[in-house]
This record gives sequence, structure tokens and C-alpha cells, in this order.
Amino acid sequence: MKNLLIFEASLERLKSRFASYDGLNLLAFTNQGTIRNGDTEVKGEAMFDLPIHASWLSFEGPRELLPTFCSLQVKSQALEFVQTASAGLDNVFFKQLASKPIQLCNSDAQALSIAEYVVSSLLFRLQRIDQRIALQHNKDWQEFVFRELAECHCLVLGYGNIGSRIADRLRAFESKVSVIRRNTTDIDGIAKTGTISNLPSMLGDVDVVIAAAALNDDTDQLFDQAMFQRFKPGTIFINIARGSMVDETALSEALDNGQVSYAVLDVFQQEPLPADHRFWLDDRILISAHASNAGSGRQQRGDELFFENLDNYLNSTAMRNLVDLDTI
Repeated sequence: MKNLLIFEASLERLKSRFASYDGLNLLAFTNQGTIRNGDTEVKGEAMFDLPIHASWLSFEGPRELLPTFCSLQVKSQALEFVQTASAGLDNVFFKQLASKPIQLCNSDAQALSIAEYVVSSLLFRLQRIDQRIALQHNKDWQEFVFRELAECHCLVLGYGNIGSRIADRLRAFESKVSVIRRNTTDIDGIAKTGTISNLPSMLGDVDVVIAAAALNDDTDQLFDQAMFQRFKPGTIFINIARGSMVDETALSEALDNGQVSYAVLDVFQQEPLPADHRFWLDDRILISAHASNAGSGRQQRGDELFFENLDNYLNSTAMRNLVDLDTI
């Protein structure tokens, strides 16, 4: 019998799908911070005595109780498999898990949502949708020229599940796309491939820079004053990765001096973004609340990934999105 730790909300929503699983005992982590084990409610330190073999870290748990949920896994000596709904693994929790002999799988369920967010935000800027709306409100019949995405050379930093989907969609618009990733192996349809060490030399030749990489020692505060100075004047900058990758003061300076003409920001150094932050009132910045992943199909794709890997775990077959723990 394998014990699966799961948020109660996820279990209740998908109860019918679990009905067919024999040999699986469901430990429901409740909104009160207890575990419902069948008809028994387990509380406090007694929860840590339960052997947890597998867990699903979905987005449906109470945020304030996440430390307890995560601690239960870290302290379990029986843990073998963890499926997370996150794509990024920079939280200290995952670093703690990486020291255990487990199978950890991240998620690509949000990749499609984020790719569409990036392209739609870029088209919003290039096609000057805000100006079109203003003309409509003013009943002003006026034509203006907009820039075509096909004219743009886009650089995608990171070529995992998210970055590769962004690149695919940009190429569908006939954009020239270059990529920064861990190696320089050529990719079909990609103009140029480089590593993080090549980034400064590649920036002067691109019109759009999209940060879609994992946060690590190489990318933390990567976009500082010196890096923004490498940008081609008028570059559009998009960050859907992590706020810690960007020196926000340096970005403001880059907007003021024209190195960056427009920024699309979904992530910030402090979240929620403070009400008095200068970015809110800067019309050169398009802001969203770390919500680029909130597409209508994300939850269903995440469910399917979890059940696919749960089956893989129980049948000892190859996992999808298995993480190399040495890279965390």
C-alpha cells in the first residue's frame, strides 16, 4: 500500500478518478492543517509519523499551510515520488527534496498558457492596441502603421517546456528566433543558439528579449545595468520567469535611456507588487499579477500529467518531466 499526500480540494474534485486505484491510500491534507486518513483525522506532530510515499503539490492548497505540507514531505523517510504543479524549482523546498533519493517531476501544464501570454502581450505592443482603443473612444477615424511580428528578431532565454513553446509560436508568425540554453547545439528553425555566457554578445542583434529560464546562480540579477546597456536601443523586454532575475532600478533606467522601449512584466522582486511601486504608473510597462500561467486549460493539463505520472510511479515506468536533482 502506497500513501499519497494530496490537498483535500484536489481529492474532492477528482474523487471519481481515484476510485479505480487499488493499493493507494489517500492522505487528504485539509484546510485546517490536518490529515484525513480514511475516517481518522491526524493532527500535529502525529502527522509526521505517517509514511508518505508520494505527494501532489497542486495549486489548490491553502497558501498559509504550504510550509506544513512541504515539511511533511521533507521529513518523510518513505518518500519516493513528488509531482509539483510548478515549472520553476527555485523554492528552498525543492532544494531540500533534492537531497533525497526520490523521483521529482515538474509541470509543463502552464507552458501553453504562458506562450500565448507572451505572444499576445507582444502583439498588443507591436500593433499598438492601446492607441487603437483611444482612437475608438475619441471617434477618431485614423489609420496608423503597426510593426509586424515577422520583422522582429526575438531572443528566448531558456528552452525548456515554456521557452520552446514560446519559440514555436513566434516562428509561426515568421519571427527570427534565437535561444539561450545550457548548450549550443543547433535547433531546427532557430537562428542562433548560445549559452548564458553568450547572452551579452547576442543582445545587440535582437528586438525582443524574453526571460523564460529557471532562477539559479547564473540568472539571479542577470538583467542588471551592465546587461541592459547591451540591449539594442528600443528593445522590448518580457519577463515571465522570476522577478529576482531583474534589477528593477536598472530596468527603469533602461526605459528612461531608451535601451528598453517597453516591458511586459508578470513577475517582480516583491509580490504582490506594492501599491506605491513606480511600475504601476509607468505606461511603458504592462503588468500582470504573476498570472501568465492562468490559462483556462492549465488545470486539466495538470491533472492529466499527475495521473500519467502516478500510473508511471505505481507501475515503475518512465516518468514524464522527471527532474535531474543535481540541477536544483
